[in-house]
Amino acid sequence: MKFDKTNIFLGKGAYGTVIQTDKNHPIVTKVSKLTIEEASIIIIEPAFAVLLSNQPCCLVKVYDSTIYTNNSVGIYMKAYDNNLAKVIPTVPDPRIVLYQIVKGLYYAYRLGTMHLDLKPHNIFVKGDDSDVGDWGISIFIPYARNHKLSYRVQTPVYRAPEVFLQKEYDSAADVFSVGLIALELFYKDTLIISHLKKMLTNDEHKFTKSSI
Repeated sequence: MKFDKTNIFLGKGAYGTVIQTDKNHPIVTKVSKLTIEEASIIIIEPAFAVLLSNQPCCLVKVYDSTIYTNNSVGIYMKAYDNNLAKVIPTVPDPRIVLYQIVKGLYYAYRLGTMHLDLKPHNIFVKGDDSDVGDWGISIFIPYARNHKLSYRVQTPVYRAPEVFLQKEYDSAADVFSVGLIALELFYKDTLIISHLKKMLTNDEHKFTKSSI
């Protein structure tokens, strides 16, 4: 996909870039950096996102997806004001945000889906609504029960111990991530999590199976 010079770049992640045609447009487009041939994982997110977007609330609304002529993938989704990471210090009632995150996961689990990358950057905020998004490394729970899963999931600082230790894991790994997000919400800063990030940056190899 070719980007128009008038497009507004809202952010980028490991697999994609998010753009908006203008600041008032209600829809944004997430465009994959790679093609399907280069990384088949990019086809996972639109599949999960479309499946989950019809739930009553608390999950990012996805309107459509497409495969461009160069075989990159585009996802058309609701525009949000911010992600939770940017507004944690100003959240008026952490209980409401936490309730919405848990409710979003409830709907996802009801459809048999684990997120596996929960963090404030993947919780999108508009007004009083906080919706869970970015399903790029999600897994169907029935598949997980019968297959060996990758340990290259979850952002390290929000990663559950069983994933660090390369043990079997399930949807409880998401619950661990929610617990850390709750700490950030109720303390209204990232002091605890920042300390963990520093530990992981300096000594991440100590948390791997090879060093245990």
